[in-house]
Amino acid sequence: GTISNPEGYQYTGNFVNNLEHGQGIITSKDGSRYEGEMKDGLMDGFGVLSLPDGSGYEGQWKNGVEHGKGIRITSEGRKLDGKWENGKPVGSLKSSNPEIPSIIEYWKGSKYIGEGV
Repeated sequence: GTISNPEGYQYTGNFVNNLEHGQGIITSKDGSRYEGEMKDGLMDGFGVLSLPDGSGYEGQWKNGVEHGKGIRITSEGRKLDGKWENGKPVGSLKSSNPEIPSIIEYWKGSKYIGEGV
């Protein structure tokens, strides 16, 4: 099924108890797009988010935020590949972009603490 609202939100996919649940696609008026798993109306499971500025995220979601293994892409094309908890990077992430070779970034909690090769 499909639902939409006047603000430009549209969801096409599966529903359970009138909530987005299972595989689906969300599009927004600003050009944002999410394709993946939903649970109880939130992004949950594996999914791909693409934003109008070229940034996004591909990986695991929980309760509507990045949580688990995934790759975040910035609008400049930088990729951060690693583990996320509640939308924040944790541990070591492989960082790469078109102009710079891959490096490892280290995070403690959600705080950046340094990098290495």
